[in-house]
Amino acid sequence: MTEVKKYGDTQRSNDEGKPRYDLLPPGPKRLVGMVANFGVKYGERNYAKEGFVYSRCYASAQRHIEAWWEGEELDPETKLPHLAHAIWNLWILLWYQLTGRYTRNDDRYHVLPIEEPR
Repeated sequence: MTEVKKYGDTQRSNDEGKPRYDLLPPGPKRLVGMVANFGVKYGERNYAKEGFVYSRCYASAQRHIEAWWEGEELDPETKLPHLAHAIWNLWILLWYQLTGRYTRNDDRYHVLPIEEPR
């Protein structure tokens, strides 16, 4: 019987500090990819051409989360899970944040910090 090696059980493993994509369950990734496929009807990578106003992605994510919270599992139009739609919207917002792109579309409320009383 062949011994199954565990992650990192090699003599020359240089994986330390690298993302462990193998830890992400494949089902949700596939479903978020299917949501992305559905969005191609609006233009391939349309989120990257001009960018969306941040509130649009945020509002869409919130609507999908709310529909899921109220017991509706699937989006009626796409027949894909509401949570996959919400993750897609949050994924794009995270991409905008990480890349620093489309900051001109950042229409969030920016609350000034409140100073502590002395």
